[in-house]
Amino acid sequence: MQPPLDPLQLITTDDDYHRMLPMKLSAAEAKILYAVLSRQIREKEEEDGQAHQMYAALLAKLYYYITDED
Repeated sequence: MQPPLDPLQLITTDDDYHRMLPMKLSAAEAKILYAVLSRQIREKEEEDGQAHQMYAALLAKLYYYITDED
């Protein structure tokens, strides 16, 4: 069995999220990551023609992390 090509496919639970994305990001790092992920989500949705709930959930968690830190 081959591993997923996209590491974000491994994130399905809160524990996975905490393991894959360190919670001690600077505000600038978190904002850059948010911008990159949101762009990738939009591009993937346009390409596939469907919503990607897992990506959107990860982005929402990151957004709340950013707003809690500021």
